Amino acid sequence: MGGFNVKTKTIKIFHTSDTHGNITNQSFINKSISQFSLSKVASYIRKNTDNNTLIIDTGDTIQGSPLTYYLKDNYSKYNNPISNIFNYIGYDYFIPGNHDFNYGLDYLQNFTNNLNATTLSCNILTKNDDSFFNKKYDIKIINDIKIAIVGATTDYINKWENPKNINGLNISDTYIAIKKSVQEIKELHKPDLIILAYHGGIESDFSTNIYTDKNVGENIGYKIFTEVKDIDIILAGHQHRLINYKHNNRVLVMPGSKGQILSEIIVSFDDEGKKITSQLINVDNESHDQKIIEKNSLIIKDSEVFFDQIIGYNKRNDLLITNQLDARLNKHKIVTLINNIQLKTTNADISATSLANNAFGFNKEITIKDVLNTYVYPNTLVVVEINGITLKNVLEQYATFFIINNDLITINEKYIKPKLELYNYVMFEGISYVINVSKPLGKKVSNLRFGENTIKDKDVFKLVINNYRASGAGNENIYEHLKVIEEYPLDISELLIDNIKANKNIDVTSTNNITIEK
Repeated sequence: MGGFNVKTKTIKIFHTSDTHGNITNQSFINKSISQFSLSKVASYIRKNTDNNTLIIDTGDTIQGSPLTYYLKDNYSKYNNPISNIFNYIGYDYFIPGNHDFNYGLDYLQNFTNNLNATTLSCNILTKNDDSFFNKKYDIKIINDIKIAIVGATTDYINKWENPKNINGLNISDTYIAIKKSVQEIKELHKPDLIILAYHGGIESDFSTNIYTDKNVGENIGYKIFTEVKDIDIILAGHQHRLINYKHNNRVLVMPGSKGQILSEIIVSFDDEGKKITSQLINVDNESHDQKIIEKNSLIIKDSEVFFDQIIGYNKRNDLLITNQLDARLNKHKIVTLINNIQLKTTNADISATSLANNAFGFNKEITIKDVLNTYVYPNTLVVVEINGITLKNVLEQYATFFIINNDLITINEKYIKPKLELYNYVMFEGISYVINVSKPLGKKVSNLRFGENTIKDKDVFKLVINNYRASGAGNENIYEHLKVIEEYPLDISELLIDNIKANKNIDVTSTNNITIEK
């Protein structure tokens, strides 16, 4: 380092992640104005940027909202509005997230091909080990400062993603690819600053060094920060957490999700070296950028017509979800509906599903928007073979979702912090059982029955779950070793829409098959 003029030189870095299709002032939950989105991020960045600024996004950008569900089949009609917004804001780099592959490579490449930004990935490769996207890393000179930017994505895509959506790709070990790229950068380019833009999270607490995730390799931000010390700045994502960690003039930041928070990093150079500062900017008080609103008025109008289609009627008007704890404690009727449709589709013996963190439920007049705000993921169905002892062990794990606090049953904090994971409590249909919350692990589940019969250890069943869980995702590996009987390449939200359309009048009877006791 050194060689800089006495006069301080600075660069600024803006970083977003996990915006999940939240691009304008439309909330897509109802007709209200969204409190956050890329249109608010744009207002802040455009007021505070200059020629010495880098703007980087670390993925999960083109999936995750009702808008992106509509867009996946109509993107060519609108010249890909998300690409246009990125270009308008002035992004320099984009790193694909795992959810950006959910609707296939054609959809993802339409987005990246229309970006002015450079798409980086050192571990999403062709079969010849070249980067599938623009580059593995890039070297950029700003204000006479040589900067290296490396892109990387969690290699757990290999476990999660539908194989057809990553066909032809070699998604290599993230840690090895990052380390190799950083070493090559040091030897060939000798940069003044190295930035890692990583779609992945943090697996351990920085203050205690204790794992906050199961040690499965999905998130390795802590490992990278503590072991690859030539990296000055890690721009992380994936977990939707708010992190601004600083140590020895190095930083790691993660800006939550949906465009509510923006990472801002300032790097100053003088003859004494470099100084790095970082903060998380809440853009809630910013106004929505009107040019973004105007440029996307057509897709907003067209998508609203699509979302507002009435596909059925909930005649008892009892399918809204008003309390997320109660929806799990008393197994909301929406869960029963989803499980019954999964059973009908696959002819399995048992079905399992969960609710998204903020699942909405259905209004009396059920619209496509209701379904997409309730089942928010592009999952498909997998039928696996499971025996009685494994089923019991699975239920024991899910029973840890509840704890006793002040003599009340409530949600275990490990499903709330460091990341909200209410979706990792799974509820079943086709069996009945009792969860005894206060009992120790291994003895929490009792009276496990299939119909009138007590389930024995060697009993064998066909269980339908989604492909996400079947892959061992969600910090679980409880299903991935099970024999796969059949896979159904059907989007579950589309199955729900089709079934509601076919039946019109939806009347769900509570099965009361899960009893939760103190």
